[in-house]
Amino acid sequence: MKSIVTLGAFCALPVCAAAQCHRELFSASGLNPSPAALSTPFEDHAGLLAFTSRKSAGAIYQNPSAIQGFRFISCQGILPFQSFTVSAAWNQLGFSDYREQEAHLKVAIRAGKKAGIGAGFHYFTRIAGAYGKQPGYAFSVGMAVKPDPRWLLSAQVQNPAEFKFNDSQTIVPVNYGLKIAHGLSNQVVLGLSLSKYNRDPLQPFLFAGYQPHERWGINGGVGINPAQAGAALYVTLGGFTFWGSLQYNQWLGTTPGAAFSFAGKS
Repeated sequence: MKSIVTLGAFCALPVCAAAQCHRELFSASGLNPSPAALSTPFEDHAGLLAFTSRKSAGAIYQNPSAIQGFRFISCQGILPFQSFTVSAAWNQLGFSDYREQEAHLKVAIRAGKKAGIGAGFHYFTRIAGAYGKQPGYAFSVGMAVKPDPRWLLSAQVQNPAEFKFNDSQTIVPVNYGLKIAHGLSNQVVLGLSLSKYNRDPLQPFLFAGYQPHERWGINGGVGINPAQAGAALYVTLGGFTFWGSLQYNQWLGTTPGAAFSFAGKS
């Protein structure tokens, strides 16, 4: 059992980092505060969900080339109502004989015209072949502020109490996140995402989104701890958006990714 737990601890940081990179690449255009921003379901900060006005759903798939048999899959949907927004997601990473799953439900409400607050419940399951399953849970809270039409600031904390998986000394993932985005125009957004997982070093990630046409655009970014860089190209057809991405990570090597999403009308 120790070897399985050790494998999980080794994989958790680089895969979380890769997943975060792809999530930022897929959501960058959606963070543009301009009215022409692309709507995506991949945002994970609960407070930012309060500013969502369109129903959307999507899925991400990525396959790190340096770890044979490893996969990351994520499905997420966002449903806005008149006074609040609900988001549900399911994520899985790992191998066929060892994998970790997460399901979460988040609710966000507007606090006036310029702020949003949100909270989430996360249920984790660690599946280790013949050793069975280890469940765990955590809570998250977040807040987002839109002081100006072209600025967004968001912060989120997940599992600050450091809850552990059942019958284990392994802590359910802890995450502190801060995100700043600025829309330079209706086509360009620049941003900075800061993430800290468990007791690991801070992970800064600079990202940018450029949407020269309403039907296509490109996002890119670079980060450290681990060193990583990536780009994503997307094409929109009707309410559907299709993504292709490529990222380099110093631990995972080259990681291709793909995603699709659907967004309804506001």
